Amino acid sequence: MLWNAPTFAKRLSLTLNGSAHYPSGNIFFQLVRLEFRGCDENWSDLLVHVLHHCPILQILKLAVLYDGLEKEEDKVCWIQPSCVPECLLFHLKTFEWKEYDGTEKAKEVAIYILKTAGRLVTATVVPESLRVNKRRVFEELESATRGSRACELTMG
Repeated sequence: MLWNAPTFAKRLSLTLNGSAHYPSGNIFFQLVRLEFRGCDENWSDLLVHVLHHCPILQILKLAVLYDGLEKEEDKVCWIQPSCVPECLLFHLKTFEWKEYDGTEKAKEVAIYILKTAGRLVTATVVPESLRVNKRRVFEELESATRGSRACELTMG
Protein backbone atom coordinates (compact mmCIF):
# COMPACT_ATOMS: atom_id res chain seq x y z
CA MET A 1 0.00 0.00 0.00
CA LEU A 2 1.09 3.53 -0.67
CA TRP A 3 0.85 4.65 2.93
CA ASN A 4 3.59 2.19 3.93
CA ALA A 5 5.86 3.22 1.06
CA PRO A 6 9.00 5.00 2.20
CA THR A 7 8.83 8.65 1.26
CA PHE A 8 12.51 8.53 0.29
CA ALA A 9 11.80 6.09 -2.58
CA LYS A 10 13.23 6.99 -5.99
CA ARG A 11 10.99 4.61 -7.98
CA LEU A 12 7.40 3.66 -7.28
CA SER A 13 4.78 1.51 -8.97
CA LEU A 14 1.30 2.45 -7.84
CA THR A 15 -2.16 1.05 -8.59
CA LEU A 16 -5.02 3.07 -7.16
CA ASN A 17 -8.78 3.05 -7.34
CA GLY A 18 -11.36 5.54 -6.09
CA SER A 19 -11.60 3.89 -2.67
CA ALA A 20 -7.94 4.73 -2.01
CA HIS A 21 -7.39 7.81 0.11
CA TYR A 22 -3.99 9.33 -0.35
CA PRO A 23 -2.80 10.71 2.99
CA SER A 24 -1.86 14.36 2.55
CA GLY A 25 1.31 14.01 4.64
CA ASN A 26 3.13 11.63 2.24
CA ILE A 27 5.43 13.63 -0.01
CA PHE A 28 7.96 11.76 -2.12
CA PHE A 29 10.80 14.28 -2.21
CA GLN A 30 13.20 11.90 -3.99
CA LEU A 31 10.80 10.13 -6.37
CA VAL A 32 12.00 10.41 -9.97
CA ARG A 33 10.09 7.52 -11.62
CA LEU A 34 6.40 6.69 -11.16
CA GLU A 35 4.37 3.93 -12.78
CA PHE A 36 0.75 4.87 -12.13
CA ARG A 37 -2.22 2.62 -12.87
CA GLY A 38 -5.69 4.00 -12.31
CA CYS A 39 -8.50 1.50 -11.87
CA ASP A 40 -11.76 3.45 -11.92
CA GLU A 41 -13.50 6.56 -13.23
CA ASN A 42 -11.65 8.80 -10.73
CA TRP A 43 -8.19 7.87 -12.06
CA SER A 44 -7.44 11.37 -13.36
CA ASP A 45 -8.14 13.06 -10.03
CA LEU A 46 -5.98 10.50 -8.21
CA LEU A 47 -3.17 11.00 -10.73
CA VAL A 48 -3.09 14.76 -10.22
CA HIS A 49 -3.23 14.31 -6.45
CA VAL A 50 -0.22 11.96 -6.55
CA LEU A 51 1.70 14.28 -8.91
CA HIS A 52 1.31 17.11 -6.39
CA HIS A 53 3.18 14.89 -3.91
CA CYS A 54 6.13 14.06 -6.21
CA PRO A 55 7.91 17.42 -6.69
CA ILE A 56 10.96 16.19 -8.67
CA LEU A 57 9.33 13.43 -10.74
CA GLN A 58 11.13 12.99 -14.08
CA ILE A 59 9.52 9.86 -15.56
CA LEU A 60 5.79 9.16 -15.58
CA LYS A 61 4.42 5.90 -16.96
CA LEU A 62 0.65 5.82 -17.01
CA ALA A 63 -1.88 3.06 -17.65
CA VAL A 64 -5.60 3.30 -17.08
CA LEU A 65 -7.10 -0.08 -16.28
CA TYR A 66 -10.64 1.26 -16.04
CA ASP A 67 -12.73 -0.48 -18.69
CA GLY A 68 -13.64 2.85 -20.32
CA LEU A 69 -17.13 1.78 -21.34
CA GLU A 70 -19.09 4.83 -22.38
CA LYS A 71 -20.97 5.56 -19.20
CA GLU A 72 -22.61 8.89 -18.55
CA GLU A 73 -19.83 10.00 -16.17
CA ASP A 74 -17.17 9.19 -18.82
CA LYS A 75 -18.68 11.76 -21.16
CA VAL A 76 -18.07 14.54 -18.65
CA CYS A 77 -14.97 16.55 -19.46
CA TRP A 78 -12.07 16.49 -17.05
CA ILE A 79 -11.68 19.61 -14.93
CA GLN A 80 -8.09 20.81 -14.91
CA PRO A 81 -6.59 21.48 -11.49
CA SER A 82 -6.20 25.14 -10.54
CA CYS A 83 -2.56 24.55 -9.53
CA VAL A 84 -0.11 22.70 -11.80
CA PRO A 85 2.03 20.10 -9.99
CA GLU A 86 5.63 21.27 -9.57
CA CYS A 87 7.00 18.15 -11.24
CA LEU A 88 5.15 18.99 -14.47
CA LEU A 89 6.39 22.54 -14.55
CA PHE A 90 10.06 21.89 -13.82
CA HIS A 91 11.12 18.23 -13.87
CA LEU A 92 9.12 15.77 -15.98
CA LYS A 93 11.22 14.62 -18.96
CA THR A 94 9.58 11.36 -20.02
CA PHE A 95 5.87 10.61 -20.29
CA GLU A 96 4.50 7.28 -21.48
CA TRP A 97 0.84 6.30 -21.63
CA LYS A 98 0.07 2.63 -22.27
CA GLU A 99 -3.44 1.39 -22.91
CA TYR A 100 -4.54 4.87 -24.06
CA ASP A 101 -8.25 4.52 -24.84
CA GLY A 102 -8.80 7.73 -26.80
CA THR A 103 -11.79 8.91 -24.75
CA GLU A 104 -12.38 12.62 -24.35
CA LYS A 105 -11.24 12.50 -20.74
CA ALA A 106 -8.01 10.68 -21.66
CA LYS A 107 -7.34 13.18 -24.44
CA GLU A 108 -7.81 16.13 -22.09
CA VAL A 109 -5.45 14.65 -19.48
CA ALA A 110 -2.81 13.88 -22.13
CA ILE A 111 -3.05 17.41 -23.56
CA TYR A 112 -2.84 18.88 -20.06
CA ILE A 113 0.40 17.00 -19.39
CA LEU A 114 1.85 17.95 -22.79
CA LYS A 115 0.88 21.59 -22.25
CA THR A 116 2.15 21.99 -18.70
CA ALA A 117 5.31 19.84 -18.75
CA GLY A 118 7.94 22.50 -19.39
CA ARG A 119 10.95 20.12 -19.56
CA LEU A 120 9.34 17.22 -21.40
CA VAL A 121 11.66 15.55 -23.93
CA THR A 122 9.70 12.44 -24.96
CA ALA A 123 6.02 11.60 -24.86
CA THR A 124 4.88 8.18 -26.04
CA VAL A 125 1.24 7.15 -26.36
CA VAL A 126 0.34 3.50 -26.93
CA PRO A 127 -3.32 3.02 -27.91
CA GLU A 128 -5.08 0.19 -26.09
CA SER A 129 -6.27 -1.76 -29.10
CA LEU A 130 -7.01 -1.80 -32.77
CA ARG A 131 -10.34 -0.08 -32.14
CA VAL A 132 -8.52 3.14 -31.27
CA ASN A 133 -7.65 5.06 -34.42
CA LYS A 134 -3.90 5.69 -34.09
CA ARG A 135 -3.83 8.36 -36.81
CA ARG A 136 -6.67 10.34 -35.18
CA VAL A 137 -5.07 10.03 -31.72
CA PHE A 138 -1.70 11.16 -33.03
CA GLU A 139 -3.20 14.14 -34.91
CA GLU A 140 -5.20 15.26 -31.86
CA LEU A 141 -2.19 15.13 -29.55
CA GLU A 142 0.32 16.41 -32.12
CA SER A 143 -1.73 19.56 -32.68
CA ALA A 144 -1.88 20.30 -28.94
CA THR A 145 0.24 23.12 -27.57
CA ARG A 146 3.28 21.83 -25.72
CA GLY A 147 5.03 23.38 -22.76
CA SER A 148 8.39 22.14 -24.04
CA ARG A 149 9.69 22.88 -27.52
CA ALA A 150 12.02 19.88 -27.21
CA CYS A 151 9.17 17.40 -26.73
CA GLU A 152 8.96 14.64 -29.31
CA LEU A 153 5.60 12.84 -29.48
CA THR A 154 5.55 9.24 -30.70
CA MET A 155 2.91 6.54 -31.00
CA GLY A 156 3.75 3.05 -29.82
